[in-house]
Amino acid sequence: MSSRLRQRMTAAIAVGVASAALLTGCVGGLGGVSGGPGHGQDAEVVEQHLEAVEGVASATVEQDEYSSGPSAQRTSIVHVALADGYRVGDPAAFEWLARTAWAVDDDGPTTSNLMFGFTDAGGTPIDWDWSAGAVALGLDPDDVDSLLADQGLVDVVASTVPSSWGPAPGPLPEAPTGAIVPD
Repeated sequence: MSSRLRQRMTAAIAVGVASAALLTGCVGGLGGVSGGPGHGQDAEVVEQHLEAVEGVASATVEQDEYSSGPSAQRTSIVHVALADGYRVGDPAAFEWLARTAWAVDDDGPTTSNLMFGFTDAGGTPIDWDWSAGAVALGLDPDDVDSLLADQGLVDVVASTVPSSWGPAPGPLPEAPTGAIVPD
């Protein structure tokens, strides 16, 4: 191989590597700020936020990712165990946990489903008025899958969340007054 050809190939490879590094930096930089300040929290931060709410014994937050064609799809799962002597007191808990799931950004914004719900401290699913919460949010309860019997969760397709929420990840919401109350 001639030295001139070797120089051109070396230059082309260097430009390619530099371009890839630049693009990776740009894309990576967008992930943490896509929703603006306060948007997009990792699962551990969301768990700590939930566990600070009176009446919450523990919280488990995760984001599952799977391939769907050329892109990755992400489902955020928020599971809240209530402390003994507490119950879900208001259907507004539906929007609170849905928005909490919308704020999870472990591997990227939620693109597939929001799954959330409550159990008692022992892990038994709690039957709560999630359907009234869905209606208050403008969702048809028939379009919300209920996995209450098995897992204590409801399942909302991410594409059905109100447009007023903006793109995922959204801000981490505070618990509304009366969402969790003493028995």
